[in-house]
Amino acid sequence: LGVVRNFLSAPNLDGFEEVVLNIEGNEVKGWHSPTRNITLLYLQDENAKGYYIYDENEGILTPYKQLAILGNTLGFVEISDDLKNKTGLKFQEVLVDDQTLSGWVFENEAFENYCLIYAMDDQGQFHFYQYESSQKTLQLYSDSAAITQQELEEMKKELDLRNTILYIVSGFCAGMLVLTIYAFAQASRYKKRILMKEKAESKSAKED
Repeated sequence: LGVVRNFLSAPNLDGFEEVVLNIEGNEVKGWHSPTRNITLLYLQDENAKGYYIYDENEGILTPYKQLAILGNTLGFVEISDDLKNKTGLKFQEVLVDDQTLSGWVFENEAFENYCLIYAMDDQGQFHFYQYESSQKTLQLYSDSAAITQQELEEMKKELDLRNTILYIVSGFCAGMLVLTIYAFAQASRYKKRILMKEKAESKSAKED
């Protein structure tokens, strides 16, 4: 990666101001966002030019792209491997408001109009966003498992059945406990009567 000296090709970024950085004894032009708390360099490799997040202690971190999507100014970075694997979702390229981005689609075909993206807001916080293509809406993703109304109803029926079975089993166990206590009490009374009878017979035999 090399620093681009001709900045006429650098796209403008909202919320960033020009700064001068000192990198290895050289003064280099950069861009800093006070709200996002990140600093960018405009660099070029053998294929293309682009912005990269720069840290004075760690150096160049990751490519950075900023886009305006449905009224939101979002920053995009490379997705780390630990974020790519999400249960019920598949990582791939997605189309969001006519922009091709890295994101996730739902494996459940009932949610074919939905996808997720991961981006930085204008305060420097990263969030998952859910996009719906037919209405072109974007909102924060709750990170909850997505299920259809039919699946929800089936889950409710299954839960109701489990509760019914639990009530029946609990009632049976309670009944068996009552019967066990009653049988134990009856056995104790019978044993007590036998002992009393034996004592009475023993006493009568001694008197004779």
